[in-house]
Amino acid sequence: MFIALDQDGNKVNLAEKRWSHAILKQLRERSRFICPVCSSELDLKIGTVITSHFAHKKLTGCSLLEGGAESEYHRKGKYDLFHWLDKQDSISSVKLEYFIESIKQRPDLLIIHQQKQMAIEFQCAKIDHQVITKRSREFQKAGIDDLWILGASSIKRSGPLSFQLTGFQWLFLHIHKQNKPPTIIAYCSEQKMLIMLQNIIPFSQRSIIAQATHTPLYSLSLSQLFRDMYPTEQLIQAWVNKIKSFRLHSSQLKTKQTNALNIFLYKTKQLPLSSLPTLAFLPLPTNYLIESPVFIWQSWILIFIDQLRLGAHFSFRDVYYFIDTKIKAGLITIRRLLHKNLHYSYVIKSYLLKLCQMSIIKRSETNTFIKEKHMVWKSKTEELLKSDQELLSKFKLL
Repeated sequence: MFIALDQDGNKVNLAEKRWSHAILKQLRERSRFICPVCSSELDLKIGTVITSHFAHKKLTGCSLLEGGAESEYHRKGKYDLFHWLDKQDSISSVKLEYFIESIKQRPDLLIIHQQKQMAIEFQCAKIDHQVITKRSREFQKAGIDDLWILGASSIKRSGPLSFQLTGFQWLFLHIHKQNKPPTIIAYCSEQKMLIMLQNIIPFSQRSIIAQATHTPLYSLSLSQLFRDMYPTEQLIQAWVNKIKSFRLHSSQLKTKQTNALNIFLYKTKQLPLSSLPTLAFLPLPTNYLIESPVFIWQSWILIFIDQLRLGAHFSFRDVYYFIDTKIKAGLITIRRLLHKNLHYSYVIKSYLLKLCQMSIIKRSETNTFIKEKHMVWKSKTEELLKSDQELLSKFKLL
């Protein structure tokens, strides 16, 4: 932590650039330091390799220690973000480690941006999701927006446009518009780079495709973090590659959800999981609302439609209740998010509308559909891979 009170109640901010090594030594010799949250005594750690900071002398029940000891990576990042925000004209106030008495929260940074309070948290360590959720709810209760920036060192790349996200990292999606794919904002305090994962589309519980940008911190303003990036053709090709990998290696997938779908396909179609139609792999902007692999929940919707006669009418509610039975049976999982502005039914509706565009079904009324075409089930891998490439080459993500 950078902020403490001295024995006279004066605030001492070590993130200010006025402190030299010699002045800090003098300060430590003549002053006593107190935590502004729990009033416990603090040590002043003067760094040559590490950033100078305050630390509790003894373990206490202080709320600042909920996430464990603060790392040097986190301290440097918090320091950088403080000075970055302090230089921006659109931000009228920047407070470091400010304790909000009404909700007993102390975000890394509290700013006023465009006449609106915003708490900014630089989250580097994995902590219990309930702690994160509680903090976010308290900010919202106080009318304060919250922006979570992840420590970039925790993000794992698995290919040029492929990444692996943990369940913890999924909490920090930034959902700017309901019809756009989400974003994750991260910062590397070693390289002084802001890393943006934009147009995030999940293929499975952890595997995603996304466009990543690496930008020097002082090259961007806070407002620019929320601008849209149009998806590229390379992003769709990365998705096609995900499907190909699935088709060639689906036998390695052994979960309750994949096994249930696999057994159903063998019983009804005499086909393996790898023979799912391309329509079970559509990369919709709101796919993130469902945690199960894309081919699980989209396949069950296709199966619902496949069992209807040609020309049959059905409603959105019929499909929703069918999927709800799968959720209750543990065959589909809904994703847990920090800022969940949309219900998962939104992506189910989006999928049905996309099937309308592909002439599989037709919309007769606002929430009513007609089956127009029978599903084509192919068994040859070569034909399936060709179908994947052909359909998705024409696919518009947004």
